[in-house]
Amino acid sequence: MGTEADALANTEKNRRNFGYPGEFETRIEHSLLYNMIKEPGIYPDDVIRDHIAEEDFTAYLSVAPSSNRGSRDDGEGEASYAQLSAIMALSAENYPPKKNGTDGQEKSIPQVLCKAVLRFVTRYAEEHGLDRQAEMQELLNPVERHALKRNNKAAINSILPLYIGYAASIVIANPLPLLAGASAMSVMSEKMERENENVIAISSQTNRKADIEKASLLDETDDF
Repeated sequence: MGTEADALANTEKNRRNFGYPGEFETRIEHSLLYNMIKEPGIYPDDVIRDHIAEEDFTAYLSVAPSSNRGSRDDGEGEASYAQLSAIMALSAENYPPKKNGTDGQEKSIPQVLCKAVLRFVTRYAEEHGLDRQAEMQELLNPVERHALKRNNKAAINSILPLYIGYAASIVIANPLPLLAGASAMSVMSEKMERENENVIAISSQTNRKADIEKASLLDETDDF
């Protein structure tokens, strides 16, 4: 019961944050992959990578006929990338980016997921005669908007403790509240810095995929 309630709560949150056009026929929030990515540290990264490689993202596109409200029509019923945007943004929030300077290091979870999703969207666009660049932007824009919203919220939450600590320090002539406020701001900044690095990498890879010539999918580079 708790798991179902959690999935419903995540669905409602993602509906608001990523503009779900209606009810999806298959909810990504109920999938094992989503729950793996939602709980960093529980599942080994190698297990998550293997599951990403095996995932069929087609299941998360179809919008239920009774809830068609403005999503793209490709001639095979209503479809939307919104759930894919949601899980990509979730991976950017929960997992660290790839560290530089280590040869042969495995790609991060956000990188692996992004590559898999982009491969799928590229193939989907080709098969349905859709404009690749438009499809990539439909996938990417909600991820970038969500990151910007989280940055704005983090900025407010981190600045307030600093100002409160500063005021308390003046009143009681004690610098500790000010230092505590600055420390809270530093921690928040570090967390958002990691997330932002992931989103920048996702944006870079998505834009590269959008510009690559359509002659052959096999000729496309897969690295970040």
